[in-house]
Amino acid sequence: MSNMISLNKLSKAFSGKVILQDLDLEIEKGHSLVVIGGSGTGKSVLLKCIMNLIRPDSGNVLVDGQDVTNIAIHRRQGPKFGMLFQGGALFDSLRVWENISFSLTQGHGLTRSDAHGHAVKKLQDVGLSADVADLYPVELSGGMQKRVGLARAISNDPDIIFFDEPTTGLDPIMSDVINRLIRDCVDRLGATAVTITHDMASAQRIGDDIAMLQQGQIIWRGPAKLVRESGNEYVDQFVHGRAEGPITIPGGKN
Repeated sequence: MSNMISLNKLSKAFSGKVILQDLDLEIEKGHSLVVIGGSGTGKSVLLKCIMNLIRPDSGNVLVDGQDVTNIAIHRRQGPKFGMLFQGGALFDSLRVWENISFSLTQGHGLTRSDAHGHAVKKLQDVGLSADVADLYPVELSGGMQKRVGLARAISNDPDIIFFDEPTTGLDPIMSDVINRLIRDCVDRLGATAVTITHDMASAQRIGDDIAMLQQGQIIWRGPAKLVRESGNEYVDQFVHGRAEGPITIPGGKN
């Protein structure tokens, strides 16, 4: 199977601080990869480099075989992207259906009537009823907002979906609901998925593979089901949540 995303010798620094260093990563089409790592290790920077929101200092990013490193995001062609943001990032002034269909009404000229119907179908895909479509985000619980965000992420039937800390702020039961929905949506679309998270239950539920980012590089990658028996001391400390180990705590001592 060919790769949907390939990162080659990717490096990025800010104000002299190295975030990513000669990082290599490949993600097959239709594969779900979860990237784990502590705060400040560069997970979000990695995601933004793939999405072309940040340009690397060196190295390149290939998406479906096309080098997109120096292509402006509005000029990019090829696979369609979807994104579930950490905080939901819904537009408060728009109704739920307008949020879900925003890119289609703005970029593809979909009529408001058709957009409403399209949004209702996507709401059903994430387990929400049609009457939610006419509500505003403020009228929804955190879990419902996350579902609406997921409906928006899959609204254009994307080839690649990015998930940024998808269960942040949710209780364990709702987190499991969201994890199951994400996995179902990714499988239904046959999409390639890239997720960054601190939540190991989420990582194991969503991912086919898990990769750990540490000191600017991928230090371990393997099947999600084997992450707790990785044999890597960094991974072991992280997934078991231990203060003692090779990972130092910023601003303090282990």
